[in-house]
Amino acid sequence: ENFEGGKWKFECQHGPKECEGNVLEVCIIHYYPEITKQLEIISCVEKDFYATEGQDWQATLKRCSSTGVDIEKVSACAKGSEGNKLQHQAALYTGPHKWVPWALLDGVSSNLLGRRVTVNDPWC
Repeated sequence: ENFEGGKWKFECQHGPKECEGNVLEVCIIHYYPEITKQLEIISCVEKDFYATEGQDWQATLKRCSSTGVDIEKVSACAKGSEGNKLQHQAALYTGPHKWVPWALLDGVSSNLLGRRVTVNDPWC
């Protein structure tokens, strides 16, 4: 990430749409602190993103409205400086990494293992 023009610029492995999705999801996490609610909304968003190839995040949020997501609040966050700052904080928390997905468990990164970690890994 780099700070340019008064905001953070991010580079994502799968391009700009992934970066947009990351900011949207960090805003969801911010506004919905309950993990089960986060997972419900983000699961819907991820499924829709995959089905639509991330064509329109506004439309994705509308299709996920049954989860109770506040479309206006999350959209404003994702489009504005709040989402940019939240994504920067997430990047700082995650730290530099060589691959994705990047796992953190109780603040310990999968990097310490020197290999990729999957959900079936005993480390998880």
